[in-house]
Amino acid sequence: MKHRLLYSFTAAAFLCLSAAFPIYADTVSNSLPAAQGNPAPSYQQGRLEGTTFSNPWADYRMTFPEGTYFNPDSLVSYMSSYTGMDYEFAASLYGDMTLYPCINISFQDALIPLKECVQNLLDLYSEKDYDYTVKTGVWVGGHPFTHVQATSETTDIYIDNYLRIIDGKLMWICIKCPKEDDTAKAAVKQIVDSATTFSPSAEDGQ
Repeated sequence: MKHRLLYSFTAAAFLCLSAAFPIYADTVSNSLPAAQGNPAPSYQQGRLEGTTFSNPWADYRMTFPEGTYFNPDSLVSYMSSYTGMDYEFAASLYGDMTLYPCINISFQDALIPLKECVQNLLDLYSEKDYDYTVKTGVWVGGHPFTHVQATSETTDIYIDNYLRIIDGKLMWICIKCPKEDDTAKAAVKQIVDSATTFSPSAEDGQ
């Protein structure tokens, strides 16, 4: 019963986030290129080993602090079907009963150039009266991303978005973190800084 209640809380929290921040939900599929048909044969999602998430196709490896809660596959699958995006994972850094700080990575077919994807995201923020900054050529895990940070006077969090197109797929890293929590900010920075290009481990036999 306890696990069911925790799962219900997490699912409810995600639905609340979707309603409050449409970037997570159906608005994204209307404003950014929607997933259509089957993904390209070369595309594959990554996997979690301990607190490290790796994806050889997207060429990244990212390590999370101990205590990070990764939502179960069933909820991640629901998020993917609800938003039309392929979620790699959704994680809460402070455990399964907390909302922030949180991070997720998703993929979807890139039917328009990255510049237009970013502009659509900025249009969404403008509609919600968010302030934002944009930086191009921000390196994460050995690859350049466009970084969009958004804030609002009506919320106590900031949102970091990192976007990159890989072989026809839009890779989207989205992080939400409390504005006044220096410990959370440091944890988020540690995760982003931990990202490296993928290299097979000895356990892989390569």
